[in-house]
Amino acid sequence: MRIYTLRKQLWLVGSLLWLGVCAALAWGWLDSPELPPVSTERADMAKKQAAESRDSASSVPDLDRFAAVWSREMQRPLYDPPPEQPPPPPPDPPPKPLNIRLLGTMLEPDRRAAMFAVAGEGISVRELGQTVNNGSGDAKILQIEADRVVLEYAGQQRVLTLETGH
Repeated sequence: MRIYTLRKQLWLVGSLLWLGVCAALAWGWLDSPELPPVSTERADMAKKQAAESRDSASSVPDLDRFAAVWSREMQRPLYDPPPEQPPPPPPDPPPKPLNIRLLGTMLEPDRRAAMFAVAGEGISVRELGQTVNNGSGDAKILQIEADRVVLEYAGQQRVLTLETGH
């Protein structure tokens, strides 16, 4: 007997659940948006929103305000142009004048010497490796040959040759 009552109760609960689902579906179907609004509050609200949208459509900005944006070049290169080259360095200053004149050379097997006429100092004789005072700096003797002498003066090599015909 118990099974019989239990079956009845299950059948009754199942039927009630089935009836509830059908009622929920019918209520959703009948409450569709196609039906007219139930209250006048909804209608008033819809009218107010429509009026606001018309007002905002009349406040469209003047297109001339965008002319500056439209005239801008939009297809610029995607990289920065190379930087400008710095100006070239100034040319080296002209070499200082060498106020020394070669008067003669003396070549011996164990010794080499040269005779110079130095402005303001007179005549001086110097050997290989010594310096000659130029008045504005010293010139070091690098090489002595029969007709010329190579000096280092102001970081540059200078060549003095014998003057002939005087």
